Amino acid sequence: YYLTKEITFSPDTALLYLLPKVLLIIATVTFLRKKKIGWILLTIFLTFSLVLSVLNLWFVIQYQSTTSSFFQYSEFDIVKSIFSILLFASFLYTVCRKSIKSIFNITDETLILVIGSSGIISFFLSLWI
Repeated sequence: YYLTKEITFSPDTALLYLLPKVLLIIATVTFLRKKKIGWILLTIFLTFSLVLSVLNLWFVIQYQSTTSSFFQYSEFDIVKSIFSILLFASFLYTVCRKSIKSIFNITDETLILVIGSSGIISFFLSLWI
């Protein structure tokens, strides 16, 4: 099944698509240089990706039984979503371990602030777009 119309992206959709990619590049470079901002940006990226993976799983489960021919999902989509959740959650857990936090001089308050605010912002941003 091929789409005959060209798919257009709104600026909001382009932002949601490009933001994680740009953020990951900057976060990786600064994280490898052991900068505090690198840890913060990587944690924001992982939280953002985790929230989107959870919402994607919810979307797939919610609309799997729909009769619409446009939304057809397979069990592979559910497995892929669960794998994404496990992958991002495990990376986030690793980055938040005490030994890693001490290298970047991250306090527990900073950890809660970064994960909490980026999780809330990611959730509302994904619902808005």
